Amino acid sequence: MDSYRDITGEAFTAVTFIRNAVSIGIPFAITPWIQRRGIQNMFIVCGMISLGVSATIVPLVLWGKAARRALAARYRDIVDI
Repeated sequence: MDSYRDITGEAFTAVTFIRNAVSIGIPFAITPWIQRRGIQNMFIVCGMISLGVSATIVPLVLWGKAARRALAARYRDIVDI
């Protein structure tokens, strides 16, 4: 958010929408999943998904600055609209 100050409001709106959409879907998916596969399997899979999502920090730390430089022109185009 700090790198793209001019579109912070839009970014927060998108993040909030996605977070809430996932939060609504989880209760509907978890209950049948536990009944079909068992609670241990559900926790193992959820842990692996969480680990995978958390592991995205590594590429962001290594290549994040280069990605922001590469996308700078696109950002300027979005802000000018």
